[in-house]
Amino acid sequence: MKRQPSKPKRVPKNNPLYKELLNLLSGNEEIANRLITREQQLNPDKLENWILEKVVGDIKRDRRV
Repeated sequence: MKRQPSKPKRVPKNNPLYKELLNLLSGNEEIANRLITREQQLNPDKLENWILEKVVGDIKRDRRV
C-alpha cells in the first residue's frame, strides 16, 4: 500500500530563518516554499527550524565556489 504524503506544515513568514532563505533567493517566495515543501516530504518527522536550517544550509553549500 502506498503511503499518502502528509500535507506540508506552513512556516511562519516572520521566522528569521525563513527571512534568511528569502534573502538568499532574492525574495522569491514560490521557490522558498517549494524547497521547504520538498524537504518536509523527505523528512516528515523533523521540526520547522530543522527544515529551514537544512534548506538554507543546502543553498549556501551549493553556492560555494
